[in-house]
Amino acid sequence: MASKKIIYVVQVTRQLSIDILNCFAENGYETVLLTGVIESQYQPLNDSVKIKKFKTYNQKSIAGRVISGLIFHIQSFFYILFNGSRSKLILVSTPPFILHLGYFFYQIRKQKYYLLVWDLYPDVLIHSSIIKRHSVIDRVWSWHNRKCFRQAEHIFTLGNLMQSAVLRYTKNEVTVIPPWSNTSFINPVQDSKNPFTQEHKLEMKFIVMYSGNLGLTHKIETMVETAALLRDRSNIVFIIIGEGGKKERIKQLAEKHKLGNILLLPYQNKEMMPYSIGSAHLAWITLAEGAEHVSVPSKTFNALSAGSVLIAVSNENSALAEIVNEYQCGQLFSNQDIGKISDFILKLESDRKLWSLYSERSRQASFYFSPENRLNYYNRINQSE
Repeated sequence: MASKKIIYVVQVTRQLSIDILNCFAENGYETVLLTGVIESQYQPLNDSVKIKKFKTYNQKSIAGRVISGLIFHIQSFFYILFNGSRSKLILVSTPPFILHLGYFFYQIRKQKYYLLVWDLYPDVLIHSSIIKRHSVIDRVWSWHNRKCFRQAEHIFTLGNLMQSAVLRYTKNEVTVIPPWSNTSFINPVQDSKNPFTQEHKLEMKFIVMYSGNLGLTHKIETMVETAALLRDRSNIVFIIIGEGGKKERIKQLAEKHKLGNILLLPYQNKEMMPYSIGSAHLAWITLAEGAEHVSVPSKTFNALSAGSVLIAVSNENSALAEIVNEYQCGQLFSNQDIGKISDFILKLESDRKLWSLYSERSRQASFYFSPENRLNYYNRINQSE
């Protein structure tokens, strides 16, 4: 009989993981979560889920990520070693090397494990020029991936391009389950009913928003340069919400160029977050440089729910480009297309019928990325003997 116990391991527990965990807990599984932090949005974690808090993820630097990830990895290893022998393991790729725990416990006690590859390493590091292809780190990590992926009970990932990338390491089946957003929690919000726009005096403004991680590999400078081109259009405002290693750099650039049309804000709390995202006429979505093939920006799906038109800064061979092209809900640009991005913003600001058409396409697309997708994880893992 299949085990009715799971241990779910992810250093940063966001809403996708919460939805998956709740699905198992609601269906009678004894569920344990090993994590560093829990960041819920529209639904909290089920009370029956046992939580073990370990080292939090330090995103401020590469060294911080590596050290905090290793500590979390070691803590998770000892917990599973002494407490998890009769559980299925569900391992999420944050931190990236946590996936290899599955292979170790399969070798010593044939323990079943499932991999949720939401970011693919070492590929992300190679495409970001942090390590070189065929370097020692690449060769060793890739060798471990092949062994780890081969023995996994099943592998899940977020998009077709990521599936292709994972299949370079294994001939086993890899299931694509797209991310999702809750279209009741996040939706378009009129200024007259939006406390975010009222608090920041943004009524009647045309809002271009980036909301997410301001990591060192995210080229947010392109957004600042676009704001500089449109500095004389007082009705257009650029809002950057988030934290990360590049935040101070963005602040300095905005001050240097005296850009009064940029509003830099911290992450909003979960009560205000749907109103902030719901206020954006255009959502600026960018992938970390080099990660276009091996990562899917989850912020995309909240933007679609809000009915925001996508300014997708990515290359043509990416999951982000696939969404824009399939649903016609925005336009694709490169980081060098500052003039074209500016023209696109001006065009939609002046032609609200055209903006409404794009916006409706975004909202309609969001219904294809529903929290019901979580059932695909549950059904596949529950069916496994």
